[in-house]
Order: sequence, then structure tokens, then C-alpha cells
Amino acid sequence: MNIEHFQWYSNRVGVDMHIIRYGHWGPPMIYFPTSGGGHTEFDYYRLQDDTWWFIENGKIQFFAIDGYSWNSWYNRGLHPAEKVRNHIRYEKYVIEELIPFIRNVARNDYIGCMGASFGGYLVMNTTFKHPEIFKFALALGGVFDISDFLGGYHDDNVYFNNPVEYIPNLTDPYYLNQLGHTTKLVLMCGENDKFLSSTIEFHNILKRKGIPHHYEVWPAPCDHHEFWWKKQIPYILGKYYV
Repeated sequence: MNIEHFQWYSNRVGVDMHIIRYGHWGPPMIYFPTSGGGHTEFDYYRLQDDTWWFIENGKIQFFAIDGYSWNSWYNRGLHPAEKVRNHIRYEKYVIEELIPFIRNVARNDYIGCMGASFGGYLVMNTTFKHPEIFKFALALGGVFDISDFLGGYHDDNVYFNNPVEYIPNLTDPYYLNQLGHTTKLVLMCGENDKFLSSTIEFHNILKRKGIPHHYEVWPAPCDHHEFWWKKQIPYILGKYYV
């Protein structure tokens, strides 16, 4: 299996950012880590073993990237306004640095993204704001309401980075014509997942807006654990990438 490591200093977030590429060909898929994870999480879960067939047969190539929630949503020492501003800096890194890099390396514009738990938030928030970039978005046991991280604080930056707030008010036909149509949206969860209610709420928001998406809840004992994500990821790839 082709595995490559890349890193560079990002002026947007002020630290070195790392990327590990798994594969050599096919549509690129960004892997957003969970709240405590980074670019090594993909390997820590051994997801390359679960998706080996797709990688080796050139059906997909993964780009496991660093998160930044340690200096945004999960940094309790920051004022809520600074948490959101730091998240915006991270999003600028993803859109303005990471995406051009992936396009150059992968030679393929069919870019997808996936993530579990807080990575599910990063997947859906980034995709809904930039549907022209992402053709596929998969959230596994995702968290989609960031208000719990802000202690009641609210401003425009919070609103436009909280999907459960801005999506119900979305009316722009540019976005509505892409989301769920040219961009495939997938929500998956387990019946015993501690964030099941979050997935159900997000599913209902999309349903009320008429935004097409694949929604699936696996029965108990499926819960919030990589044991299940390692099964769900190849299952979904088998539906949409073969």
C-alpha cells in the first residue's frame, strides 16, 4: 500500500499541520479526526485494513489530517468568541491550503470527506459551507450542535458554524441544488450511540428542508466506538464507490 507523510507550517493556524496519504489513485477522501485525534488516528484505528480493497484497487485514496479542536471548541481556557475564530482559521487551512494540495497530489477533483463523533461535525459543517468542493460527506455518530461548547455565548460566527442553526434557514438555491444532489450526504449511527439524538435531530432538519441524504441507524449493540465505525465505513464505501 502506498503511504506518504506530508507536513508544512500553516500561517492560518500557526502550527505545523500533518497529512498521511493512503493509496495511489481514485477519488480522494479526507478523514477528519475525532476531538482528541490527529493525522495518526486513521492508522490508530487501522482503517487502512478495513478499506484495503478500495485503496489497493485504486477506488479511493485517503488523506488523514490533523484536527484543531484542541485550540478551538475543546480549549476551555479560551473565550467562546476566540474558540469560534480559531475554528474559522482551521477551516481556512482546510479550504485554502489542504484542498489545493490534495487536488495537486491526487489528480482527481471528486473530493469526499468523512469523520466520526466530532469529526462528523467537521464533515457536515465544512461540506454545507462548501458544497462546490465536496462530492461526498459521511458522518458517523456525529455531533452537530456546537452551542454546548460556548456557555451561552452567541454571535454571527457561532451562527454560521452551527449547522443546526443555519441549515433550517437556508434558502439559497445555489446550495440547495448541490446539497444531496451533486453532493452525497450520509448520516450513520448506532442505536446505542451516545450521540444518537444528535444524528436524529440532524436527519430531521435535512428532511424538513427537503435535502436528500442517506440515513441509517444500526441496531443495538452498535454504539459510539471505532469497532462499529470500522464496519460502517467499508459498508458505505461499498454502496457508493464500487
